[in-house]
Amino acid sequence: MTERLYGGKLADERRAQRRAQLVAAGFELLGNTGSSTTVRAVCAEAGLTSRYFYESFANLDELLVAVFDEVMARTIERATAAIGATDGSLEDTVAALAAAFVAITLDDPKAMRIGFVEAWGSETLMRRRVQTLHSCARLVASLVAAQLQLPDARRAGLDVTAFVIMGGLLESVLGWLDGSLAVDRDTLIREYTAAAVAALRQATTGP
Repeated sequence: MTERLYGGKLADERRAQRRAQLVAAGFELLGNTGSSTTVRAVCAEAGLTSRYFYESFANLDELLVAVFDEVMARTIERATAAIGATDGSLEDTVAALAAAFVAITLDDPKAMRIGFVEAWGSETLMRRRVQTLHSCARLVASLVAAQLQLPDARRAGLDVTAFVIMGGLLESVLGWLDGSLAVDRDTLIREYTAAAVAALRQATTGP
């Protein structure tokens, strides 16, 4: 039996569209008012009833994670594109990664608040941020290992260092945002890149 179209779309397409509307609404509210927002407020912003909210999400925490994932996906996509546009050197790869994370704090204040501020007040978002940070660290380790054709015997040091530099990037950006690091944007990226590259070189070539 052929599924009927409604508004020119199949049921799965309509559900996906409603979910996207809810995520977009969550982005606006979380970026403006923080994790204190409510299901009712999200539905009002999306122009949907609560029935459709619970069609896509079991609770507000699930929506918050979906919004956070969307912000991180944009950031990683931006970083991946920037890395792909470099000459492939270790320095340019790290600088592109750092620039992408710094740019999100300048180009989109809502994304910055969701990615770097709101997680502190939400256990759910904090867990997700930790998971995302670990995923990014593993991605960095894989990129560097492939670039340097690193043997498996050297991977342990690289893996640890990748976690260190990703945690350092997050803390550097947070320190820059709250004024603890009184440097300009270019200096932040330049000095972070120098420190991260030195650590990666030590991990991949040191004794």
